[in-house]
Amino acid sequence: DEDPDRRAARFFAFVILQVRPVRFVLGSYETLGLRRVRQDDCLCADPPYLLGLAVYNERGAWSEVHERRLLAFLDRAHACGIPFGLSNVLVHKGRRHVLLED
Repeated sequence: DEDPDRRAARFFAFVILQVRPVRFVLGSYETLGLRRVRQDDCLCADPPYLLGLAVYNERGAWSEVHERRLLAFLDRAHACGIPFGLSNVLVHKGRRHVLLED
């Protein structure tokens, strides 16, 4: 049984691909920069979840510093009129993601 969020994302991607040409760029927002992004582009950010317990969190590969930088980048994208999607969680095991809520 497929996760409903994954199924919705696959359906959305299918619909978008039918409507207009899509260019995928895989990489870090830090190397992408907003100068290479046009207003008719759409950014998709799928970072490690700060509230999750995974190897990358335990080893410091993704921390609150990284999260703040990504959220600041997305704020700048929004200020430039560039739409984006962000996968993340607001609450996990009773912990709230205050940075994301703000």
